[in-house]
Amino acid sequence: MGCGISQEIGAPAHKGTAVSEARQAGKETVPANTSEAPPQTTLRENTLNLDDGKPIKVTDTPDKATLSPKREKQISTDSKMLRRNIRQNSYFQKTQALKIDSEIHRARRHIEIFRAQLEKNDKVLEEDTGTPRDGSPEKGTPGPEGAKPLPKQGLVNKKMKRVYHATRHSIDSFSPVVISLPRGGMYAKTSAGPIQVGLPPETIKDCMSLGLELPRYYVLPKERFDKRAGINIAEFEFPAYFNFFVKRSKVCLIVTEEDEDCIRRVFQETLFGPVDANEFLHEEYTTDEGRARQADLAKELGYFRMNPFKPDEKMEIDTLIDFVHFDSGGVARLTDKKVSIEVHSKYDGYVIKEKSLEIEEDDFREVARVSDIVDLPSHIYNMNECLEDFAVPQFGATFLGTSHGFDANGTTTGFVLWMGGRGIMVDPPPNSGAILHTQGIPARMIDAIILTHCHADHDAGTFQKILQEHRVTVLATETIMSSFLRKYSALCDLDEDLMNSLFNFQPVTQDQPVKIHGGQIRFFYTLHAIPCCAFQAEFGGKKLIYSGDTCYIPERINAMHEKGVINAGRRDQLINFDFTSDVILHEAGVPPLHTPATELAKLPEDVKERLYCVHVGVANFPFDSGLKIASCGTENTVVIPVDQTIETNGVDNSSIEMLDLIGSLDIFRDLPVSKARDIFQSVKHETYGKGADILKIGDAGKKFFIIEKGHVLVRSTSSSGQAVERFYGIGDYFGEISLMTGVQHQSSYSARTDVQCLTLDKLEFMKLIRGTDIQRRIKSIDNSVLEELWNAINSNSVLLRLTESQKTGLQAILKKHEYREGDIIWAKDDVCKFGILVSKGAVEFSDQTVAPFGPGAWIAEVECLLNKYEDMPLAFTLRAKTACTVFRGNKLDIYNYLLYNPGLLMMMTGTFFME
Repeated sequence: MGCGISQEIGAPAHKGTAVSEARQAGKETVPANTSEAPPQTTLRENTLNLDDGKPIKVTDTPDKATLSPKREKQISTDSKMLRRNIRQNSYFQKTQALKIDSEIHRARRHIEIFRAQLEKNDKVLEEDTGTPRDGSPEKGTPGPEGAKPLPKQGLVNKKMKRVYHATRHSIDSFSPVVISLPRGGMYAKTSAGPIQVGLPPETIKDCMSLGLELPRYYVLPKERFDKRAGINIAEFEFPAYFNFFVKRSKVCLIVTEEDEDCIRRVFQETLFGPVDANEFLHEEYTTDEGRARQADLAKELGYFRMNPFKPDEKMEIDTLIDFVHFDSGGVARLTDKKVSIEVHSKYDGYVIKEKSLEIEEDDFREVARVSDIVDLPSHIYNMNECLEDFAVPQFGATFLGTSHGFDANGTTTGFVLWMGGRGIMVDPPPNSGAILHTQGIPARMIDAIILTHCHADHDAGTFQKILQEHRVTVLATETIMSSFLRKYSALCDLDEDLMNSLFNFQPVTQDQPVKIHGGQIRFFYTLHAIPCCAFQAEFGGKKLIYSGDTCYIPERINAMHEKGVINAGRRDQLINFDFTSDVILHEAGVPPLHTPATELAKLPEDVKERLYCVHVGVANFPFDSGLKIASCGTENTVVIPVDQTIETNGVDNSSIEMLDLIGSLDIFRDLPVSKARDIFQSVKHETYGKGADILKIGDAGKKFFIIEKGHVLVRSTSSSGQAVERFYGIGDYFGEISLMTGVQHQSSYSARTDVQCLTLDKLEFMKLIRGTDIQRRIKSIDNSVLEELWNAINSNSVLLRLTESQKTGLQAILKKHEYREGDIIWAKDDVCKFGILVSKGAVEFSDQTVAPFGPGAWIAEVECLLNKYEDMPLAFTLRAKTACTVFRGNKLDIYNYLLYNPGLLMMMTGTFFME
């Protein structure tokens, strides 16, 4: 109970949970229903066991007269076997002792070399790059003497830094066989080389930073996608790329047959692109002018598919990856010249064994036990921590990462594009949204994503952002979006239609701009190994252009035209990149898939002043050429001054900004468009200085507040007399319950920082929501049970992590119900009508061997709830084990709530309960 993970009925739920909890606490636990116990090391005794079971020492000579010929023969045979075993064990022990002594000597020498190298590297990083080894450069880090400080190439992740330093200390101090990597995953040392279980994004950077040998062998975890974190933990792309393109070897994935099928489908999209890359081009080029420069993606992808080490040979998936399967007994076998390895799949992870092929009759010995749980660093931010205040620019960019997938000291490239006071994430790195929150940028401020392409260093954080809070809009071409859905549906083992329902998809074309947030964005395909888009954003009379991943080498582009890979219009479009834009973000990676910095160094000085390089590390970067790398963090935001008086289609940008904010609120999501005029006419702007009171406890409800800027401190007192504090930020709202119910405010609201609010007085608010579903939901709220409901929500480990706005929305759809002991809450084969959140007492499934559920348990047959228009029968009977209090939400309300909160929908999919 209270394990905090979703679980399906059918498995021994709470027994398995106890094992899981013990595992996570570092304890070894064996289920009662298994005969398998942790292996124990025993010494062979030099004794023989005769038929009577009494041991006889080898040196003893039994009285032959008392022994039968059969017994004599047995003793003789057993004595020979024992002497052979003794000799073999003695030889084995000697060789093992020599081997261990040699390994200790070698390890000590390696540690000395490693430490010296670390000191040298740290010195080089401090003097040449200003980047600490944990990959999070600090503000103002100095570069070479006389040079400007080097750029920050990632957001500072304090949690990651602590984990990194703890891991590094453990390696230096204890040289463990099994290492828990900072980004997640387990690294086990064997005689055949390291074996890693779990592959979270950027996992190769852990090995690089810690000075560990990069594995060739990887075990895919049983769960390939972490629903809670929204992270792919089977990201084999960059381990495969690094092994092939850098080490010129193949990666070996240890998988089930089903996993291999999944990986082949994923790798098709990420390495080669869609099978039919031209499928949607007729929809993406809509004008004659556009069709004149239309890309032939199939030819372009084929051009980049050639093996760089065998130019006449096309790369296939098997060119980069070897697959080793678990057999029917759950064992995968690896063999090299000197050692044989077995990886045993167990109920709680993997046991790795090895035996030497150089020692006659050697047996397998266990070298490591590795958990199957990929322990990711927490991506959850503290909702009540003190936040910074960030002034959102009308137009500009805040960089989240500016490096590439092979740079251990930087984060992969991604940024927030600001337009009209709202944010659009471009290829967000993992966990960047949570880190941005601590810098004063809540998730609600970023309501759209631009997906440029489906390489792991660009889409790893995209799905996480989709699941972060409320629904977002994803801008991409049909070609790229279809590839993205195929990739992640395979990884998550989810239907593509369900995946598509988690966000709003805005298809973009190659010759028509997309209007958004008071500006517009034009997209165009770049020259890359898989379909990839660049874009140019326009706002307030200014332009920002982003190259995306592209090979901008005019000589190569001309050569491709001469070979018939691209037409003349396409050639001209690629070569005539718009370097006249006010701000230019251009990649500077490694050719042939990327643009070398030396090519950009040829540009005129006035262009280089407006150009920020991305997708590049500081090592070997030509800083003396006038080029610069974009620097990460809110303090380094590139702000583009714009003309605030410019209108978009006759509407001033401030009005669009206000409408975007109001439209992002769940409380107004069903508001008719016809109400827009009422909003413009009725809403007011109010400001409060830091520390000012906005509402006091006991005040009558007179206004509805929406926070436009700043942070508000909310104070209340629980029924037990305990003081409770919470923080509200941009996009949060308050005051609606008092307006509707007439009950005085039970909490105080004060300005934690300077605050700007949009307000509606009581009359205008009531007029606005009259006759809508908003009115029904708010009016039905029982103010007397809000604290009890809030406590029930916070007793659930998943619901606890919802934002204040999400919890408020959930409160609005849950109603209190009480049941007596033995009451049937719902019966098997009945039509699904609601789900419940337990507040007091206990409930249980009557026909399943699952322990009872207590306060905080959310129970619902989600698959039935998600079928909005179908009456699906329930699979189980739920009854009250004791007298209990629950909060019920009806099917339609839960359906709408989950569609608006995709992260929670993802967590609940495939489950019957969460605790």
